[in-house]
Amino acid sequence: MRSLLIAILVFFAACGGSAPPPAPPTPPPAAPADAPVASWFDDAMIKMRGFSDAMCACKDMDCAKKVGNDMSAWGAQMEKEHPEQPKLTEEQTKTAAEIGQKMGECMNKFTGGAGG
Repeated sequence: MRSLLIAILVFFAACGGSAPPPAPPTPPPAAPADAPVASWFDDAMIKMRGFSDAMCACKDMDCAKKVGNDMSAWGAQMEKEHPEQPKLTEEQTKTAAEIGQKMGECMNKFTGGAGG
């Protein structure tokens, strides 16, 4: 999960920045640093779904960059709060992969990937 999150974050960081576009829907806040891994993971997946939904709602590259920048900032904060590598169940790994795949499909419409 962490490597998937990092890969997504690196992608968005590479998108660069520009003048801020209208704000996409705001994902829910992250879990507290002392939350148990299951709770922390569940809250992180809620947050990632929020970013994925926001990305899919974007109509232009400026919006996609804004979502990416917001996700990058959140990811950096999560790395500080949770530096340990969590042990994920098969179900958690599947959930993270599904969210990442959906987001990737939505990003493709802005990056020239398949389906865009």
